[in-house]
Amino acid sequence: MPMDAYSPCPGGSGKKIKFCCPDLLADHQKIERMLSGKQFQAALNHVERLEEKHPGRACLLAHRCLLLYLLDRTDELEAAAATFLQKHPANPIALAETAIIVARKQGGRAALPWLQRTMEAVETAMPMRVWQMLVIVGQTLAEEGEFLAARAVLDHALFFQPDDAELIEAIRQLLGTRSLPPWFKDERFLASCPNDAPWKADFDEALQLARRGRWAMAERRFLAIASQAGEQPAVWRNVAMVRGWLADRQGCVKALWKYSRLDVPLEDAVEAAAKAMLLSDDPLGDQADLLSLTYPIVDVEQFQTAIASAEQFRDVTKDMASIVPDETPPPRAIYLLDEPDLRGSGGSTDPESRPRVICSAWFYGKETDREARLKLFPIVANEEQAVVRLLGHVLFGVLGPLAERNVVGRRSRTRELIVNTGFSVSETTDRISLSNNQRDCEDVLFQKWLDGPLGVLDGKTPLEAAKEAKYHVPLLAAILLMEFWTQGHGFEIDFNRLRARLGLPTLDPIDPDQVEIARLPVGRLSRVMAEKLPQAELRTLLRIASVFKYVPAIRKLGRALLDHPDSTNLAERMSILSFLARAEVKFDRALAYIDEGRKLAESNGESSASWDLMELSVQLARGLPDEVARLFEHLQKEHIHEPGVAAALSNFLVQIGALTPDGFVVEESPAPSPVEPSLAGSNPQDAESGKLWTPGGESGEGGKPKLWIPGMD
Repeated sequence: MPMDAYSPCPGGSGKKIKFCCPDLLADHQKIERMLSGKQFQAALNHVERLEEKHPGRACLLAHRCLLLYLLDRTDELEAAAATFLQKHPANPIALAETAIIVARKQGGRAALPWLQRTMEAVETAMPMRVWQMLVIVGQTLAEEGEFLAARAVLDHALFFQPDDAELIEAIRQLLGTRSLPPWFKDERFLASCPNDAPWKADFDEALQLARRGRWAMAERRFLAIASQAGEQPAVWRNVAMVRGWLADRQGCVKALWKYSRLDVPLEDAVEAAAKAMLLSDDPLGDQADLLSLTYPIVDVEQFQTAIASAEQFRDVTKDMASIVPDETPPPRAIYLLDEPDLRGSGGSTDPESRPRVICSAWFYGKETDREARLKLFPIVANEEQAVVRLLGHVLFGVLGPLAERNVVGRRSRTRELIVNTGFSVSETTDRISLSNNQRDCEDVLFQKWLDGPLGVLDGKTPLEAAKEAKYHVPLLAAILLMEFWTQGHGFEIDFNRLRARLGLPTLDPIDPDQVEIARLPVGRLSRVMAEKLPQAELRTLLRIASVFKYVPAIRKLGRALLDHPDSTNLAERMSILSFLARAEVKFDRALAYIDEGRKLAESNGESSASWDLMELSVQLARGLPDEVARLFEHLQKEHIHEPGVAAALSNFLVQIGALTPDGFVVEESPAPSPVEPSLAGSNPQDAESGKLWTPGGESGEGGKPKLWIPGMD
């Protein structure tokens, strides 16, 4: 809408132009036209001429800052923003410009106090530049990994511009972060005050402050209530939330632990404790130093003879060559050092029979200024003595005294047990790689982990802590966190077995007749009895799970939709199968969905090109070049003239480095990098590869915005 006398003043006064700067209306309109035409320099020249006649006017200072920002004249912008703030210290646009500058120079966390001052200065309508500041600071926080603050800031911006496509996409990407569990990403509603509380008026006022983006003020009000009302769960839940929005990790962790110890439902307490753990530098209090140990080799020939006959050392030089950094000289040989085999695998190459890998061992030959040496890394500190004993047993008299001992990092003992539990050999390429397998991981966690002390349990082991009720919440939270970590490796371990073994409550199926499904936390959706839900509710829950990329829930709810007695129509069935395949982290399941979808398409007389393209990406991610070549040839031969297929294949060749983006052949293409199946587009006619599909279409049901977030109803 064109600017007129009743438009808000562009200087952030909160008044309409008619009552603020009517003498500059024509100039504001002219500047607006120049901005629309991207005549930024001409507009700045005009503003400078106006400032000579009207020095210090907030609207002109606001124009100057915006134009300098658009022209990327950083130094001048900083000076202009400083002048603006000096002359108008309570002006929301002056504060917003300062917040933007701080975010660009110092980061999102440093900009948050300025963001708060800005929101406290906004009294009526939000100026556009303040909204832009929210987006800029929110995106900066996201880049810094400050998820809670980034989501809060971007959500607040979305409230004022609910149809902004770029903002919706930014939030979608944030919520789809696979490195965070759904119970961490799912910020539920701020807690309401009990109706009979004598401090309800103060509580509701604090709620209003929080909803207006004045989180620092809201925190102070909630803490004031806490000092009077005592240990009220609603108060501490909200304190934890606003502290997270302010990127106050330490304060948020304290409030979450406080809330988890109050009289709240057990699952709420466990999820709060798990969230506190995840926000901590040492989630379970079990981090240990990672070491590298270097020994001189006294006799190279004896060393090679001894290590060749040692079952614990496996030569993987050929297979690991690609991971060796560019160093001079390179190692002459690379070995994996196994934990002593207690299962009697007898050196089997079956990955299900392999013992756990302790570390790698790199053999360097003699150099001009250095003796031959063996470097072992990374070794978890509490396993150092076991490594030393093993070396003494296998290489006694071959190695000299320890020459170097360096700390190369830190790692959680629990994460180490999950990540480094085994060894695998590719069935198709015979390449050896460090990995893990589910059986080894489950065995280690259900046995070895139970005997290890954890800082979150005051140094007690899980077996010891399970005997004391006060440790049940943190112990259950630790198990919940482990469950997420193992899911990240594609494992499907039944942690209820571990809970039951420790005598702790299990996470059982949720009867939708007994709970309010609309307010159920996302992290619990995979436990809902999907067979008891009508189609419409299944679609809604699947949409929520898809926003958060919660694969166990997507898998369960999508399959329930396909198997529902009121079966969906053919087009929707194929859409659901496509979505399940793209969301799946397990290759075999993704391929099963693709095959099912392909058969449905062919039985209906439709092209299977979209399914072949999807399988092409999955086979590439699996590292199966023969299958990739077969599918590529099939698509060229059978589907190349269908709409979108040629473009999709060209994009694929660019993706694997065989073609340049402008269509030229790369003579020596690099090895193709794995592609996550969920990112592969399934529709060759869809220009947006990896576009998020949600049952019922983009807009969802009931006219919801394109990105629907729990709590927006």
